[in-house]
Amino acid sequence: MKWQNVGMKWNGIVEKGYLCISTTHHNNKIMKKKALSLLAFIPAFTTVTAQQPAVPDVCALVNPIIGTNGMGHTFPGACAPFGLVQLSPDTDTIPHNVDGVYQKNAYEYCAGYQHRDQTIVGFSHTHLSGTGHSDLGDILIMPATGELKLNPGRADTPGEGYRSRFSHETEVARPGYYEVELTDYGIKAQLTATQRVYINILFRTVPTDALFLTWYTASIIMTGKRCGLIYA
Repeated sequence: MKWQNVGMKWNGIVEKGYLCISTTHHNNKIMKKKALSLLAFIPAFTTVTAQQPAVPDVCALVNPIIGTNGMGHTFPGACAPFGLVQLSPDTDTIPHNVDGVYQKNAYEYCAGYQHRDQTIVGFSHTHLSGTGHSDLGDILIMPATGELKLNPGRADTPGEGYRSRFSHETEVARPGYYEVELTDYGIKAQLTATQRVYINILFRTVPTDALFLTWYTASIIMTGKRCGLIYA
């Protein structure tokens, strides 16, 4: 009988130890057997655990900003897979036509957002992504402070309306979450969504001149007047 230094692997674990090798005699003939016995296996010194590959966080690889410029027709806001709401910023709304005249830039805002823009008119609750056709943009909300303004104003003169300037440096966009600083009001808007509802944090501390505009008839292809509520 002798002992031999061996290594074995059980369920991904490598065990190092000694194996008992026994020699038996039968009918004057020597037969050499190598009998492996769990009782005879003596672990020695170290146990090495096989490294399992780490599961990558695939959501961390998603950049919702991709496709938001030009004719990409995507939006950067918060939504869940197969969710009922897609809460996202709208940087402008251009109607399909004005007094019967087709507006050539209308389809650039199919998803409501253009990365090249420098102002936000509000956050609406429904969006299409990658369709190439304008629709939805329902129930637009916009937090504000100071003087009440009922018109969004023009992008090149944002102070004349309730729209606000913003910087991409304050934007955070990842699956299910979006935030941005509304420069003109000093408000950090934080948005998230589940499959059926949305959550937004617009005022961490409510100033005395805070306003909350809600437009129920807003639309990305809006051609008529807006109707809504104002909370002050």
